[in-house]
Amino acid sequence: MAVFWIILSLLLLLTVLMFIPSLLSISFVWNENERKLKVEFKYLFFKIVLTPRKKKVKKTKEKTNDKKYTLDDVRKFYKTSKEIYSLIKEDVFKILEYAKDHAVKISRIDLDAQFDIEDSMKTGIVTGVINGTVYNAIGVLDNLFSVDDFNVKILPLFNNTNFFDIKAYGIVNIKNVHIMVIIFKILKVFLKIKKNKKV
Repeated sequence: MAVFWIILSLLLLLTVLMFIPSLLSISFVWNENERKLKVEFKYLFFKIVLTPRKKKVKKTKEKTNDKKYTLDDVRKFYKTSKEIYSLIKEDVFKILEYAKDHAVKISRIDLDAQFDIEDSMKTGIVTGVINGTVYNAIGVLDNLFSVDDFNVKILPLFNNTNFFDIKAYGIVNIKNVHIMVIIFKILKVFLKIKKNKKV
């Protein structure tokens, strides 16, 4: 009888642990000196850095990357992202629908973007486009998952220079019982993108 109660207690504990949400923390920085994405998975006291992965330190000296990122790099990235999105749009919507139906929640979104273009008129136009895109995206996410808190700061400088500095941060709550399914669906999307690049 004691064995039965021990097994039952363990099953109840596992059930409770499965329904404690995990946190996915995503931070992104892009300016003229660096482009960095960091994704961390947190559950209770455990933390796993999914990206960037730690690289093995080589004994030989490596050349430092002195490349400066420009607004042209941002435009190219945007164009490439649109092409990839058109390829995987249906898959993305399926993942979002699954996430919506299975209690995925966004706790926080922070965006701090400062930028400038050499033409003040173009800076004003880009400001309107960015504001519209960002707030529409947050509205869609809020309708799908409910966004608890967000802070958006978009600052055009109007100094007629070529400058940008983008920082973004987000926290996503996911119930553990659905994590494996979501990860599997995301992996399929990444494989599709990788396969398309080879074609």
